[in-house]
Amino acid sequence: MNQKFGEVTIAVSLLVLLLIAVTVSTAQDATTTNEQSQSESDGTTHDHLWTKTTTIGQIVADRPQTARVFELVEIDYCCGGQVSLEDAALEKRIKVNRLLAALSAVGSATQETGRRNWQKANIGELMDHIVARHHTWLRRELPPLVETTKTVHRVHGRKHTELKKIADIVAKLPDAILPHLAYEEQTVFPAIKTLATGNPVKNIPRFLEEMRTDHDQIGEQLHELRKLTGDFLIPEDACAKYREMLTGLEALERDLHIHVHLENNILLSRALKLAESANDQ
Repeated sequence: MNQKFGEVTIAVSLLVLLLIAVTVSTAQDATTTNEQSQSESDGTTHDHLWTKTTTIGQIVADRPQTARVFELVEIDYCCGGQVSLEDAALEKRIKVNRLLAALSAVGSATQETGRRNWQKANIGELMDHIVARHHTWLRRELPPLVETTKTVHRVHGRKHTELKKIADIVAKLPDAILPHLAYEEQTVFPAIKTLATGNPVKNIPRFLEEMRTDHDQIGEQLHELRKLTGDFLIPEDACAKYREMLTGLEALERDLHIHVHLENNILLSRALKLAESANDQ
């Protein structure tokens, strides 16, 4: 068993034990009425009846808290959302039953509150949320992150040679991401809103496929940044600016994971169903 496999297995084991402990400690208060409320709040049955063949994206769509479990074991739930739980576990050399137990325990003992079920919400509200929360965040945070990365490379690049590639990748992100945001807001989202009124839209499959392709390319860059930074590990000689860069890169990854998950695994799936309905009329 290699070191990476051991670390991942131990992490999942500890998580399962922690979640089971929390579940047991609150089980006396988790009455049948509470379980009913849970089912009504997320529109599914208790524990969601997930299986090994359930896709990663569907699990996170059903219960957003599970995203943290996938992040812990480095499973991509946004761009890789169409992969089954079994295949994802196999790739990471994790026992799928153990992973399923951890996922099923997340949030199962108490009612989920304050979380919007975007699978059931008005699709226009979902797109407005994506723009207000995630597009706005990227436009605000990405430019200063580029400058911070340039500064860290200039100061520490001689000792930390990986910083050149990190700076190069980050410098290109605005040109890759910002036009994509504008394309969504000006072309794709209005087209989906038209579909929601029951009217067909030309080229909608192409629009949605272009979104997925862009997301995949951005996901590859995020994966490379995580690899180059050693999972955003802070070096012993890191100054405050270096720490700021790593914190910013990790925040960027986290926000984009949630952002792309909402689009790939919820919005695009719902848009395709709307397109099919509009064409059938």
